[in-house]
Amino acid sequence: REICGCPNFNTPCSICGAGKELTNAGGTVTLEAALAISGFPPTITCSDLQDACSRGYCDGSRCQAFPELVEGACGCQEAAPGLTIESSADTTLYRDGPLVDDNFGTEDTMLAQNGPVGNEEVASSFALVQFPIAENKAVIDSLKNEPTSLLCLHHVQNTEADRVVTYSVCAVTPPDLQGGIESLTGADVTYTMPADCTTGDVSNFDVSPNTEQICVDVTGMVDKNQEFVTFMIDNMNESDQPGDRFYTRFDSERRFPELRMYPVFEL
Repeated sequence: REICGCPNFNTPCSICGAGKELTNAGGTVTLEAALAISGFPPTITCSDLQDACSRGYCDGSRCQAFPELVEGACGCQEAAPGLTIESSADTTLYRDGPLVDDNFGTEDTMLAQNGPVGNEEVASSFALVQFPIAENKAVIDSLKNEPTSLLCLHHVQNTEADRVVTYSVCAVTPPDLQGGIESLTGADVTYTMPADCTTGDVSNFDVSPNTEQICVDVTGMVDKNQEFVTFMIDNMNESDQPGDRFYTRFDSERRFPELRMYPVFEL
């Protein structure tokens, strides 16, 4: 560690303190010399500072000082009581091209891209991600009424790209197979938005090369009486440019897809 200059990592902490969450990720704070973190600029965004502390770059004295220091700039608020469900299955399905018969149910990323038919380099594909509902029904019922539901994805950053792409998400009904959606290939099933969307609702979200995490409103797409809810992620506009990847439940750094549900009166 001393020879290579590896840092000594501390216990991860939240810059807003226990029981609170930041609501202004783009806010900035300027750290005095005593609180500056080695390898990071003294003026830093709230999201970057939170990322540093969650990865163990902040020692105990910093973790104690930051909640009061960043409260206003980072919009620290009491965390809303709710439920976070990690994905139980996710995969990529190709509509055409040489990979249409292949299975991607154990990959650590999933891909959404809508390439032209016959373009093997940018073959059309979409992602499926599934969450268990029945086993969480008691907690979901406790949230009262119809809770606000957010599908949160961690994006694989691509700094070589220079564009903003709009993706769409909706709930779909997967075929009833023993292996679940992770056993599917593009030859087994395909979907078209909005025709195959279970509720008819479609939500859009933008992704830029540097986007780290996206949370998209899927309220109304979750039927709490179903065993699972399955979301399709797709680009509804054809493009000859490569698509974007999002981390799956197999990511070694636990950047899993999440379904976050909050009682309406808390937002």
